[in-house]
Amino acid sequence: MAERVVTDARRLELNYEYAQRNVDILSIWFDCEPRRTVELLAENGIPLSPNDEGKFGVYYESVRQTPERN
Repeated sequence: MAERVVTDARRLELNYEYAQRNVDILSIWFDCEPRRTVELLAENGIPLSPNDEGKFGVYYESVRQTPERN
């Protein structure tokens, strides 16, 4: 199970790289809201790009600091 989580996090990070480290582009690929994409990045400890940090940094940090949600 832990290996799958790592694989999923690594795949997410690679996709973020392919999307030129842009939450909006990655959201289009994932067919979800940018807010959800930021949650996925935060939950997996994937740092935001400087541009995304400016747009989503406060929300990203709030997700990172929130105990696990169900």
